[in-house]
Amino acid sequence: MGGALIVMLIGVESTSLNIAAGADQPPPEATRPLVVFVHAADCKVCAQVRPLIENIEKEYKDKASFVQLDVTTNQKKNEARKTAKSLGVSFFLSFYEDNFPAFGVFKVRKKCQTELYGLHKTEEYKAAIDKALSVK
Repeated sequence: MGGALIVMLIGVESTSLNIAAGADQPPPEATRPLVVFVHAADCKVCAQVRPLIENIEKEYKDKASFVQLDVTTNQKKNEARKTAKSLGVSFFLSFYEDNFPAFGVFKVRKKCQTELYGLHKTEEYKAAIDKALSVK
């Protein structure tokens, strides 16, 4: 367990987010990047990455949506799978639920923009989110 940290920029269907019926425009969270962090409590690398992601979440809370998927136990994996399915990112979780930590930024149109492997500086995570924010 543990190992390389993955940063992927991929798209997520806006319909997988909570969109109000009858709205002329989707709510802002439907067009914002979705940042997914897959981790486990017993992972030492995850423990190093988690505070970085949490600080980035505070800074980007009005620009991106964040979700943490805990895969520490089978019960938590099952909960994470349900959450991932509801967000349209099951494929990401299924690939990384045994290879974590994993950090992915999902944007509309499912286009993979960037992948980073290993533990990275805060600025690199921010750059991944900023890149997703700049995509129309």
